[in-house]
Amino acid sequence: MKSRFGVILTFLITTFAVPSAGVAKDTAKVGAELRKACDAKEMKACFDLTKLEWAGKVTGWIDWKKAWTAFQDGVNIDKDKALALHQKACDSGTASACYDVGIMYGNGWGVAKDDAKAAQFYQKACDGGDAPGCYGYGQVLRMGRGLEKDEPKALLVYKKSCDASYAPGCYKHAYMYEEGLGVAKNDAKAAPIYKKSCENGDSGACNKLATMYEKGQGVKKNEAKVAHFYQKSCEGRSGRGCHSLASLYEKGQGVAKDKAKATSLYQRACERGFADACNSLQAASAKAK
Repeated sequence: MKSRFGVILTFLITTFAVPSAGVAKDTAKVGAELRKACDAKEMKACFDLTKLEWAGKVTGWIDWKKAWTAFQDGVNIDKDKALALHQKACDSGTASACYDVGIMYGNGWGVAKDDAKAAQFYQKACDGGDAPGCYGYGQVLRMGRGLEKDEPKALLVYKKSCDASYAPGCYKHAYMYEEGLGVAKNDAKAAPIYKKSCENGDSGACNKLATMYEKGQGVKKNEAKVAHFYQKSCEGRSGRGCHSLASLYEKGQGVAKDKAKATSLYQRACERGFADACNSLQAASAKAK
């Protein structure tokens, strides 16, 4: 029988992609409830929260830091129980649990670090149709971690992850085309895949797309779209995105010139730990005196 949190999580994952404003409010509430339960040492709540965060279903944007913190919190409650929980589910055919086991071995969380075992579980997760699992499998194939490096195969499994609308999978699929890894370099092919990643909650992909419109890389230069995608990145809590958007407002590129808004955005980016923004904020404040 599922816990209350398990029922809520299943409903959210099967019903929504990236949340609309109304849905985001509901998922944010669920995320807060799961965080509270995780803090109260309810192991499953920690792992359920992890899945919401890395799918971008709490705020509409992926938050890896919160996802990994929740996962480690779950493992730290009882390392042996955590491994047994995921291993049993994986053995029973739950592909997402196989990815969880891979994460544990890949990072040495609760078990001795073992890249080969991690790769095996990532592959099992991907073969079972788990989009994050395909992303993980693509990562180890691309880097040759725990198995032989195979960039063409990495491209294929990233695509499988992206076809399931998993934003990180789309980001890496686009990256392979941008960098010419396992396939001929093709910026025009990369751009729409980055767009899909951005639309599904990866703020880094929004940054990438903004840069491409800025440089005319695989797309026609377009200042308005540069501003649009930096805005989306900033909304996704990217300090870099907020900093770049602030620069546009300061210069009046793609947006109406607005020094007050630029200063506010530099402040936001600085608060998010983007060091260049702190320097830009000081410079903007000096100019205003």
